[in-house]
Order: sequence, then structure tokens, then C-alpha cells
Amino acid sequence: MTKPATLNPRRTGHWLAAVALGAAAALGATAARAEPLLHVEAGLLTGASGVLVNGTAYDVSFSDGSCNSLQLNCTQFTFNNSADAAAASQALLDQVFTGVYDTSPMLTRGCGLAGGCLVSTIYGPDPAGPTDYNVATATNSAVEAGDSVAAQGIIGAIFDTTFIPAATIAVWSAAAPPARVAEPAALPLTLAGLGLLWATRRRKHKQPR
Repeated sequence: MTKPATLNPRRTGHWLAAVALGAAAALGATAARAEPLLHVEAGLLTGASGVLVNGTAYDVSFSDGSCNSLQLNCTQFTFNNSADAAAASQALLDQVFTGVYDTSPMLTRGCGLAGGCLVSTIYGPDPAGPTDYNVATATNSAVEAGDSVAAQGIIGAIFDTTFIPAATIAVWSAAAPPARVAEPAALPLTLAGLGLLWATRRRKHKQPR
């Protein structure tokens, strides 16, 4: 008579542990792939939260004004060099100006032309001029091929985009800590069920024959 097949409790435990780890990893991967949260008011894109720049999350808002009026009289900058400011500008094109906000630049606050908009990130004073400041600029064009990033530019402290329909300023800040998100209800139940199954198999294996 053929002996009924039995489950090896050690192997079963390893399998259950692998399933549990896989479920947890899948949940973590989902959180890691979270896209920026776009802020829209009256149909206009005003900014975004959770924009990844070089692996760090930032918040950004789009506003008309000058370096003086938007960045504490040109004393407060989130990025301090052209490489980081250019990476931030590229992140706008890749993560924020998507969908309708890519093909219709005038739907971004401060951008009044349908063809495209210049979105500048100010990153510090220019050594050559006491009232000049360095900027990296993302060009968001209605035509994908026209999108680009210029890492080095200069604007004056009182240069005001309010009077320029094709330009706005990106004001960056460190992202606020994300709110704790409850685990999906099914995950704890699944893990608990797997644990119960494993314990049951162990008890059956230990029973005297």
C-alpha cells in the first residue's frame, strides 16, 4: 500500500515565510512607486507633492513673482547648485508635467501661452553680479520634442514673471512626512491564515503514530 504523502513542516514553514515576505515586498514596492500628488485649483496645476529628485522627495509650487518676493528676498534656496536644480527641472518634465499638463502648458499656474512655458528653479546667487541669481529652467512645450532643461541661466532679484505669460517660477521645499497608510485589510488576514496553517501542519507532524 502506498504511504500517503506528507508535508515536511520545515519546508512548509519556509514556503509560508517566503509567501509572507513576498506579500510584504509587494506592498512595499507599491508604496515605493507612488507618483507625485498633483495640486490643481480651478483647473490650473499649482504644484505637486512628493516629486522625487535624486531619490529625495520634494514639494513644489508654481507661482508668478520674483526671487525677492518668492524666496525670502533671495535668501532661501532648496537647491544650491546647477546639477541639483537641473535634476529638479527634469523631474518636473518627467513626473509633474504629464498628460494634459504636458500637452497644454497653459494649464499650469503662471503659464499663459498654449505653445509652451518656461518654469525656472532658482538655486543661488551669481558670483558675477550682486543682484543676479542662477536658475535652471524646464521648458514644457506642447510638442514633446520641444521639452528641454537648461541648467544655467541668470535672472535679476526683481525680475518678475507676473508680466511674462510664458514663464513661471518653481518654488521647492522638502516634502512633508507622508501620512501613515493602513495596510490593506486582506494582507494581515492572509498572513494570519498562513501562520495558522503552518502551526496546524506542525501539530499533525508531531502526533504519535
